[in-house]
Amino acid sequence: MNGYIYPGTNPEKADKVLFEVLDLCKKMKIEVYLIFGTLLGFYRDGGYLFNDNDIDIFIKCEKKERELLKKELIKRKFEIGTIPGSLPTINIHTIKDQIFIDIWIKMRLSLMKYYTGIKEIEYKGRMVPIPEDAEGFLEASYGEWKKRIPKSANPFGK
Repeated sequence: MNGYIYPGTNPEKADKVLFEVLDLCKKMKIEVYLIFGTLLGFYRDGGYLFNDNDIDIFIKCEKKERELLKKELIKRKFEIGTIPGSLPTINIHTIKDQIFIDIWIKMRLSLMKYYTGIKEIEYKGRMVPIPEDAEGFLEASYGEWKKRIPKSANPFGK
């Protein structure tokens, strides 16, 4: 799993991959939310963050449904694997069309309290799921999340 691109550098391609995963989860009745940098970008900025290297989503389901989701992703030409140099996790790391999606299965207990339900926000004419207490999640994850980082401060040079 290498050769991926930042979603913010090609939002059309990233949207296609994200919507495919969201639609699949909906079809399979798997509860799904945007989280971390993806949530921050969509909620605060209306799209992908310029310096975020992946799309982060969180799913709530049983192991059986996770395994069925993995099989369906593979059928749809998603590569499933791990990130070189990263610690092994139970998350599902996947790439399609050079867009990396990290599907979170476990979450720090301190953040789980923000997953009390789903609400949706509009993005390019579609509704995307986010935690009901998105602002609480962002505050717990980033602290001062409302402040934007100037592109010149991007440590990745993108």
